[in-house]
Amino acid sequence: RADAEVDPWTGEASVRVATEDGSAVAGEHFVALDEVVTWAAGEAGDRTVVVQTVAVPAGDPDRSFSVKLGDAVPAKHSGLGRSAAVGVIGAAVPGETVFALGADQSVLAGSAMTFV
Repeated sequence: RADAEVDPWTGEASVRVATEDGSAVAGEHFVALDEVVTWAAGEAGDRTVVVQTVAVPAGDPDRSFSVKLGDAVPAKHSGLGRSAAVGVIGAAVPGETVFALGADQSVLAGSAMTFV
């Protein structure tokens, strides 16, 4: 809410903040969020909401979900600016596993060769 000093007559204001599944699914990739954020009459400033992500296996593809605003109160005097944002969850990319043989070997026929 950025206009409380300009238009304090609007009194208390609130907006619902909720997540919406995309390729990321609530309960599997993140914890769903659905809460109302409120500003007291005359109060302005940013509010922070936190969406907790869930650990996934390394190499899992990036997945996304949306965070949306709605149900602004008072509806008559409220507008929604940017009312949606996208969150992208990326999994760790596993490091390369390197396999290598040591030095070349030479033995007499009929003997075993050992490669390390």
